[in-house]
Amino acid sequence: MERAYKINPILLCKIAGYPLTCIPTASEFIEIIASYILHPSQPQTAPRHLIIL
Repeated sequence: MERAYKINPILLCKIAGYPLTCIPTASEFIEIIASYILHPSQPQTAPRHLIIL
């Protein structure tokens, strides 16, 4: 995840569907990739614990 974020953070944000302000944790990275694989045509939303109001 750190390497993916450092090499192409724009693509990782695009895959996530929301802006990433820091390197995702291992579980966040797995969630991003799994959501993208399971629902590639649907825009993703930030996990509830990452939404800042």
